[in-house]
Amino acid sequence: MKRRWLLLLLLVVLVVLLLGVKGVRLWGRWRSLQAQLAQMEALAQGKADIELKAVGEALRQAHADLQAIKSEVAFILPLTPHLGWLPRVGGDLAAAPALLDIALSVTEAGVVAFDGLEPLMDLAEGDSTGDPPLVVVVETLEQARPQLETAQALLGEALERRGEVDTAALSPRLAGLMARLDRYLPLMQTAFDGALVAPTLLGAEGRRTYLVLAQNNDELRATGGFISAVGSLTLERGEMGDLVFADSYTVDDFSQPYPDSPPPMLRYMGIDQWVFRDANWSPDWPTAAQQAIALCRVGCPPEVDGVISADQRALQFVVEALAPLEVEGWPEAVTGENVLPLIRMAWSPTDVEDWSGWDPDWWRQRKQFIGDLVGAMRHKLEATPDQIDWVALGRAVLRALDERHLQIWLSDAEGPAARLLAERGWDGALRSRKGDYLLVIDTNLGYNKASAVVQARLEYQVVVDIAGEAQATLVVQHEHPLPPIEECVHPPHYGRDYEDMVRRCYWNYLRVYAPGGSQLVAATRHSVPSEWLVTGQAQENTTETLPPEKGKAVWATFFVLPPGQEVESRFVYQLPPGTVTWDGEQGRYRLWVQKQAGTDAVPLRVTLRLPPGAGVEAIVEPDGADPEVTVRQPEAGTIVWETTLNVDRSFDVIFQREDKRER
Repeated sequence: MKRRWLLLLLLVVLVVLLLGVKGVRLWGRWRSLQAQLAQMEALAQGKADIELKAVGEALRQAHADLQAIKSEVAFILPLTPHLGWLPRVGGDLAAAPALLDIALSVTEAGVVAFDGLEPLMDLAEGDSTGDPPLVVVVETLEQARPQLETAQALLGEALERRGEVDTAALSPRLAGLMARLDRYLPLMQTAFDGALVAPTLLGAEGRRTYLVLAQNNDELRATGGFISAVGSLTLERGEMGDLVFADSYTVDDFSQPYPDSPPPMLRYMGIDQWVFRDANWSPDWPTAAQQAIALCRVGCPPEVDGVISADQRALQFVVEALAPLEVEGWPEAVTGENVLPLIRMAWSPTDVEDWSGWDPDWWRQRKQFIGDLVGAMRHKLEATPDQIDWVALGRAVLRALDERHLQIWLSDAEGPAARLLAERGWDGALRSRKGDYLLVIDTNLGYNKASAVVQARLEYQVVVDIAGEAQATLVVQHEHPLPPIEECVHPPHYGRDYEDMVRRCYWNYLRVYAPGGSQLVAATRHSVPSEWLVTGQAQENTTETLPPEKGKAVWATFFVLPPGQEVESRFVYQLPPGTVTWDGEQGRYRLWVQKQAGTDAVPLRVTLRLPPGAGVEAIVEPDGADPEVTVRQPEAGTIVWETTLNVDRSFDVIFQREDKRER
C-alpha cells in the first residue's frame, strides 16, 4: 500500500515537472508570438516604421512558434473540446484545437505568399531591377501563381475552421483576438484574389485598353460625379502606353445623332440630347460605363477592355501615398492635404478683374490640371520607384475601391477578374442581396458644385407587424450650411472662382432604390417655383414612381435647397412579402444599405421594431461587432444601429415571434 502511494506521488511529481518544463517553453513561445503579431498588426494599421521584409520574417517566426506550441500541447488537445464546462476558461479550451489550426493556416498562407512575392518586397524596399515597376509586378505575380493559389487554399481552410468557433463562448481576450482576425482575414483574401487577377488586368495576356473617366463629386451624379475628363490607358505586360486626358466636352460631335436625354434632365435642366458627360445617369456602374462607350464620339478608342472611374477622393488617396509631387506650374509640392484646394485654384480664372462669366482661352485650358497632375504621378511611379511607399499606395487603392471612389467595369463579364470585382463590389453594380435593400442616390442638376458642401443624413425605420410583414419609413435630410444668398439662378454660368460655383442653390434629383415589389404608401410632396428653373416651368408634387432597375423598385423626387436651409424627404413604403424570413417561430431580418459612389461618410441610423412580444435572439455579425457601428436596444423589441456610409453596411437580426424570456 505504501509503495502504491509512493508511485502515485512520484507520478504526480513527474507530471508537475513535465508541465513546469512545458510551461516555461510555452511561455517563451507565447511571448515571441505576441511580439510577431504586434509587428504584423503595425503594418496592417499603416505604421511607416515597419519594413515589409521584417513582417515576412515575423510571419515565419510566428508560424514556427505556433507549430512549437501545438507540439507542446498535443498530448492534451484531444481532451480540451470536452472541457467547455469549466468556468472562465472552458470556452477557450473547447475552441483550442480550432484556434490553433486557424492560426497555423493563416500564418502559413502568409509565409507561402511572402516567399512567392519576394521580388515585390525588394521593389517596395527600393531595390529596383531597372525595369518599370508594373513590369516587375506582372512578372512576379505570374511566377508566384502556384504559391498564391496555395495561400488562397490555406485561407479557405482557416475560414472553414473559423465557422466552428463560438466567439461568444471565448474569454474577452481571445474574443478580441478573433474580432481582429475577422477584420484581417477579408483583407488577406482580397490581396490574394487581387494578386491572382492583376496580371490579366495589367496586360499579361495581351494589350488591354481602358477608358478612364474623371468624375467630379463636387457636382454629384449617380455614379460619383459629373464626368469632367476622359482618357484612354493601354497596358501590355505592365508597360504603360500614353495616358492623355481631354475635357469631356471635346468628345462630342453634334453632326452625329444622339439619343434623347433621360426625362428628368429634359424636365428640370432643359437638356434634350444625351451626351457623353451625362452618361452616368444610372447608379449601376456597368450600365453607365457601357453608356459612356456608346456616347463617346471623338477621340475614344474603337474597342475597350474596361472603363475605370475615379473621383476627387480617389485622387486624394493616391496623391497622399505618392506625396510629395512636383507639378510644373503649380506653386507648391502637392500632397494629400492640399491637392483639392490646388485643383480648385488651377480651375479658377487667373484674371477676374474683367470677368464677364466667359473667357474662351480660360475655358479651353480650365481642366489642363488633370493631365498635369496625372503626368506627375506617372513620372514618380516610373522614374523614382525607390521613393514610393508601395504598401501605402496599395492601401490607398484598396480604400478607394472599398469606399466606391474608384470603380472598374470589364467587358469580359465572365472572366475571373470581373467576377472578383463583382464579389468585392468594386464594379459599382447595384448589389443583389437577400432581404431588405436600400440605396439613396443624389444627382446634382444645378450646373454647379454645391455638392461639395451640402450634407445628407439618412434615417431608416422598419416595423415588422404581428403577421410578419414589414413597412419601411425612410427620411432623407439635406442641409446647405453656407450663408443665405439673394436668389437661386439655375441657367449655367461660370463664376469668378471655384468657390463661386459652390456657393449656390442645390438642385437635387433624389432617387430611392428598394427591394423589387415594394409599394410606395406616401412621400413628401416637393414643389419648385418657375423662376428657380432654367425651363421656366414650375414643378408641383415632384415625387414619382420610376420603372424598376436591376430588379429594384425606384422612386424619385426633385427639390431646390438654397444655402442656409434644410429640406426633408420622407418615403413610406410596404416591403414585399418574404423580406422577413421565417423558420417556424424564428424570424430573420436582413438589410443591405449600399453607399452611393462619390459620397463620403453619410450618417445613417437604422431602427428595427419587432412585432409586439417578440424577442431578439441574435444580432448577427459582421456589422453588429463593427467598431464603426453602434448598436442599442433602447426598449424591448427595438434595435437601433448608428453608423456612417463610408462603405456598404449590412444589418442582420434573428428573433423569436414570442419572447421566451417572458414565459
